[in-house]
Amino acid sequence: MPLDASLTSEGDPLSLAMKFTLIAHAKINLGLRIMGKRSDGYHNLQSLMVPLNFGDTLEFEVLPELGAWEATCDRSDVPVGEGSLVEKAFRFAARTLGYPAGLKLVLRKSIPTGAGLGGGSSDAAAVMRAVERLAGRALSPETYPEIAYTVGADVPFFLRDGAKWVLGIGEEVRPVASLPPLHLILVHPGVGIATKWVYSQLKINPLTSPTPIVNFRAVFESVADLRSHLTNDLESVVLPHYPVVGEMKQDLTTLGADAALMSGSGSTVFGLYSDPHKRDEALKALQARHPNWWMTSASNLT
Repeated sequence: MPLDASLTSEGDPLSLAMKFTLIAHAKINLGLRIMGKRSDGYHNLQSLMVPLNFGDTLEFEVLPELGAWEATCDRSDVPVGEGSLVEKAFRFAARTLGYPAGLKLVLRKSIPTGAGLGGGSSDAAAVMRAVERLAGRALSPETYPEIAYTVGADVPFFLRDGAKWVLGIGEEVRPVASLPPLHLILVHPGVGIATKWVYSQLKINPLTSPTPIVNFRAVFESVADLRSHLTNDLESVVLPHYPVVGEMKQDLTTLGADAALMSGSGSTVFGLYSDPHKRDEALKALQARHPNWWMTSASNLT
């Protein structure tokens, strides 16, 4: 989210916004390739990541005491206290930007956890954007590697709007100038998959390309332009251990999706439709078939 111009002017920015709300948008990986394992244990990746038109709601309030952090969440299984992702994000941004006060957070979750939709990283980035707004300064891209290593690998992606190519472990982001409208169904069966486990199970040799992609296309005019990128190397780990993910992909394909793919490390699967009416009919059929699964229609933010 761009900084409010009024908060970049001289003066005390804290007096301009004592309470405000931000949305932490979900994301999907339209493509995810694992290029190899690094000596530090992380994996290099190439991913086309796209923010979606729904997400968590974060309500912020300035606390006067330097470094004070208070946070609650409407989901008891989502940590928000000391050592949590959102608390680490606050500490990093406050220290880096010289933020002279504290922050209170009320987090209302809409993104399923352990779903491959980036909810935790998006929440953390929203906290950082809140500190940017209050401090009247933006985090420099030079800080992105440290953010990726110490807060979360996907956090740099969420710090600014728009679709992006995400490289390295997530610290390098390259904006995508345009995407066509994406009509999506997201399906999550209520099974959480730990990202750390997925990467620990990767068989690198058959996945690693000896020649990395060098043409990171910035303009996609149609869904057809995306087809060559619609692959997720992490499916090779998840599908054999979680057959329900394959079942979701098959259901979406049967219901007319132009493509169906797991997002990130799962377990959410998205179906991509060129026709929004066909998408809406498919969603109704899928809801009737699997009433206990979480699912929603969505589109990309443009």
